Amino acid sequence: MSADPTDSKDSLAKPAGGPRTFWQRIAQSLDRFVVSRSQRAVPAVALRRSKYVHDRCRRMLHGADA
Repeated sequence: MSADPTDSKDSLAKPAGGPRTFWQRIAQSLDRFVVSRSQRAVPAVALRRSKYVHDRCRRMLHGADA
């Protein structure tokens, strides 16, 4: 009678590099992807330009009331 190492309880209790580490790696790579996409959502030049235009419009509106 031969013993199969996969039949032991110890091998079932501790999977070597099993699904948990696989899903953790998937989750971490997805997190990195989302963070990098959100940082590049709007370029810094466009943000500065929109702030400038917003401030200019506000000055024009307040200047017209005075």
